[in-house]
Amino acid sequence: RRPTIEEVRYGVVETGYYPVAKSLWMKRNRGFSTSWKIEIVTNKGTYAGGDNYGSRSGKGIQIYTDGSVYRGGWDFDERHGKGQMISRNGDVYNGDWRYNKKHGEGIMEFKNGGVYIGSYINDKREGIGSLTDEQGNVYKGGWTDGVIQG
Repeated sequence: RRPTIEEVRYGVVETGYYPVAKSLWMKRNRGFSTSWKIEIVTNKGTYAGGDNYGSRSGKGIQIYTDGSVYRGGWDFDERHGKGQMISRNGDVYNGDWRYNKKHGEGIMEFKNGGVYIGSYINDKREGIGSLTDEQGNVYKGGWTDGVIQG
């Protein structure tokens, strides 16, 4: 189940790293830290997590206005590092991100039952990967610019 904006805002949701406090700051084991806060981003949705001079940095969760949810690493307002994106349509990506794009190793589980396990470069399947479609057919091999090779 996806958390609602109210659950993030009022501290019901566990971010995976620290629970969200009801105030504007996230409470850690040793009191309050100014590097963790809840930030309402009006044009993007609701964010809870790391903050670096007003930008999303470190670990955090973003609930977008379309209902999509990203939980993981951030670097200067961009998804970066390890993270999970649950898309509005039900697709789930777990893996590496580089400046808002799937980049590195990852697993994409499609709502229809298909699964891709392999490499991404700039949001496209690239290199070696395995795709299992909704009927159970499996393709293992190379990808270039998002297209099966061979």
